[in-house]
Amino acid sequence: MQIKSLRVNTSNGLCVNLVTSIPLTLLVGLSGSGKSQILFYIYSVFQLLNGHSITNLADGEYEMCFTLNQKEYRYFVYLHHHHPVIQHLWNPNDSSSLSIEEITPFLKPVKCLTFTPQFRQSNLLIKSYLRATKEQISEILSIFQSIFDSVEDIKLINRKQAALELFFKEKGQDYLEIYKMSDGMLKTLYYLTEFVLSEPGTLLLIDEFENGLGLNCMGPLLEEVIGRDDLQLILSSHHPYVINNIPSQFWRIITRQQGMIQVHTDEEFGIGQTKYDAFFELINRLEFEGGV
Repeated sequence: MQIKSLRVNTSNGLCVNLVTSIPLTLLVGLSGSGKSQILFYIYSVFQLLNGHSITNLADGEYEMCFTLNQKEYRYFVYLHHHHPVIQHLWNPNDSSSLSIEEITPFLKPVKCLTFTPQFRQSNLLIKSYLRATKEQISEILSIFQSIFDSVEDIKLINRKQAALELFFKEKGQDYLEIYKMSDGMLKTLYYLTEFVLSEPGTLLLIDEFENGLGLNCMGPLLEEVIGRDDLQLILSSHHPYVINNIPSQFWRIITRQQGMIQVHTDEEFGIGQTKYDAFFELINRLEFEGGV
């Protein structure tokens, strides 16, 4: 499953028209331009398509184009008082209407990867490791050790209360609970686990990819992301390392003028035509364009 475009026109005057690049889309732009809002819209519209209610989504029109099993679909939903009053799904190639129930069993997961202060109190990583195969656990550990070579092992251990918990071991140290890792190590492990365990066709959404990550983590994680061409990833970032290491044809440059969130390509901004690196070209052009 891959999202190709999203159109939003809300009752409070906010408009968005996004065409993604596949399998990777990097949203870049000034703070407050609307990058996080776009990721929220994508996740929320897929939730509506799956029959879930979204109470914090503004009233208005939402239209999404996506492919599933090599077929293209369009989904339109109109919200009033935060509830869908009109929903329509069709195949644009023959304009035939479809029942939403026909395709929902075949929709692939849409994951919004978030790392909050409450993450340490959750059991998300334990649940992930419980459904992982031995091969997947070995792959996660191998990649993690290539970033943090002090780590010897990560494994599930039975506690006295007969509950499985996740532990890690560093060289010369005893096993410790996984949530005693540093923020950077824990977030890296979380991302790696989700990348490795995601089934083909999964859509991953990550806002501000670099938050809490050191440069030693960003490179290997980006390699893993870009290496999975059977997934679709849409992420946002402000960091020059991330921006410079993702080719500009995968960028969508977000600007905002009042309620209009505009989406531009690198070609529209003339990026790649000078000797400057891509990040400084972007900054110079955004300064020229002005603020939000």
